[in-house]
Amino acid sequence: MSTTIQLNEDTKLIIDEEKIHPNQSYNEIVKNVFIKYRMIKKIEDDLKFAKSTEDAWKRYDEGKFTSSTKEEFLKELRKC
Repeated sequence: MSTTIQLNEDTKLIIDEEKIHPNQSYNEIVKNVFIKYRMIKKIEDDLKFAKSTEDAWKRYDEGKFTSSTKEEFLKELRKC
């Protein structure tokens, strides 16, 4: 027998009751899975940031960047 818990709109947790340790509660299982899920999401975010940083450095090394004065930079920043 198994139990399904919806973590978010695209992620479900399916607990196979035959594989649960007898001393472990559902709350402990869900808590542990949620912590691992958040860790995985954090790692994914870190990898995306690392990839974008690496791509930016490659563009810089290839000379594909623009230079501006402090005033020009702040003017562009204020537009955002």
